[in-house]
Amino acid sequence: MNANSVLGGITLILEEFKKKIGHLVEGEVWDREYGEVSIDAATRESAQRYASRCRCSVRIAKGLFYTDHEKDIELKRLREIRLP
Repeated sequence: MNANSVLGGITLILEEFKKKIGHLVEGEVWDREYGEVSIDAATRESAQRYASRCRCSVRIAKGLFYTDHEKDIELKRLREIRLP
């Protein structure tokens, strides 16, 4: 089996899917508007709950990342430090 026949088979499968569903993805994925992402305590809990199902960094799996509120507090604290 050569690469052209594999790509041709994949193309046929995708075309068949397009006929059934009507579209694969509306527009280009990178051109979509996704909006602002909110990171809060619920996000932390979800990351810890689903960590065993997917590969991610240990830091994220343990919930060791800042929420939006914690990030704002830390940035404010760091901005108030006077440099020599």
